[in-house]
Amino acid sequence: MSWEVDWEHPTRGSEWAWARNPTSKCRASREWHETGVHSLRRAGIDTRRCTGHGWEVDWTHPKNTGSKVWARNPRSPRSSARLWHWVMTGWLRTQGVSTPTFRADSWEVDWTRRRGKQVWARNLLSKGASARAWHWVDYRQMQRSGIRWRPKSPRNGRWVSSSGYVMLSRVAMTAEDIAVAETHGLFKGRDRTTVWEHQLVAVKKYGAIGPGRVVRHLNGVKTDNCPENLLLGTTQENTLDHDTARRMLMYWRERCERAEGELARLQRA
Repeated sequence: MSWEVDWEHPTRGSEWAWARNPTSKCRASREWHETGVHSLRRAGIDTRRCTGHGWEVDWTHPKNTGSKVWARNPRSPRSSARLWHWVMTGWLRTQGVSTPTFRADSWEVDWTRRRGKQVWARNLLSKGASARAWHWVDYRQMQRSGIRWRPKSPRNGRWVSSSGYVMLSRVAMTAEDIAVAETHGLFKGRDRTTVWEHQLVAVKKYGAIGPGRVVRHLNGVKTDNCPENLLLGTTQENTLDHDTARRMLMYWRERCERAEGELARLQRA
């Protein structure tokens, strides 16, 4: 513990300190010089004073966000850091600066609007004007704010894939269903843990899906996997089922729009 440290002396970064060791056998070490903070830690020196020293933060700046703030460090050896500039709050935390943590109950999240690993949210208590408006928020920021990320579909072993078909995992299947799926080779994926629900229901209804045959949805709704809606057929027939459903949907949508237009015209008259 023979080290002497000048905590007020400016250095080139937070990982350096101005220090000397008068009892060292090395003449250079006995002189004042920049020493790595990691070396001081190994010598038993409390180096927490090296970080967070000298930072000034304008927490009321209108363009502050949850990830960056307007700040400067007048004691920094770098001229650019001594000027006001944008600084990441994550970096300030590593320097020992206490940054405000937004409370979880101040967030409003619309979990129905998603974009990959982002969700539509806002924080009405945020000091940043942009954060108080609805915007896309990354899941990491949600977790840092104490909000548990909600999966897109409940983890009950049953979900709708990107292609629109219902998928099942072993969690949502009975022991009988698992045995049927294994016997007929219905498990998909690299780990062989998921099954198309319509294929499982069709196998239980017909006993097997023959070569060159696919499972058709008669009403064109891919998530309607009741046995009465499923029929075996060719790929062309399956395509026609969905194409017919699409045309019917367009037909009724046009009729609904015409009816709404007629009703609006009568109300204006």
